[in-house]
Amino acid sequence: MRFAVLGSGSQGNGTLVASGNTLVLVDCGFSLRETERRMALLGVHPAQLKAVLVTHEHADHVHGVELLSRRYNVPVYLSQGTHSGLRKPVLPARLVHCGDAFDLGDLHVRVVGVAHDAREPTQYVFSDGKRRFGLLTDLGSWCSKVMNHYSGLDALMIESNHCRDLLAGGPYPYHLKRRASPTIAATCSRAGLTRTT
Repeated sequence: MRFAVLGSGSQGNGTLVASGNTLVLVDCGFSLRETERRMALLGVHPAQLKAVLVTHEHADHVHGVELLSRRYNVPVYLSQGTHSGLRKPVLPARLVHCGDAFDLGDLHVRVVGVAHDAREPTQYVFSDGKRRFGLLTDLGSWCSKVMNHYSGLDALMIESNHCRDLLAGGPYPYHLKRRASPTIAATCSRAGLTRTT
């Protein structure tokens, strides 16, 4: 099994996971052109994708999903909550639920429910029968269920780019600062930073 991070952060997220002839993309937070460019750097093409698995509806995880799916006829897997929160709706190949397990070619996929400020966020653990790889992005908090799914992995990719000081002082819009941290919203208010539209 192989994996490669196309990008991680508020400007876009995407991770490729492969085993044998199966290639999947978890999230597509970049434009189609940028996704194609980043994949080309790794010697792969979107037409090779077996599926796109979406973790949640925030733009940095779904910006390019609809166009990628439509342009290359790539099936999309996501939760009902995530689907209902999309600005650019897609026709899902499968609605996934916490605890689901299914096969995509040479990959076995386990769906893990997580805490995050989204409608029905999920994460994924992959297995090829020999190795297990887990992906955790935008994890609000952990619990024993999450820990059980992610124990005994051969590899784990964690996105951990939250910094209260950078968020409070950075160029992010007020609504994002408020959503990401109530204490930052209070700090912004006291500092005279106002909502931008």
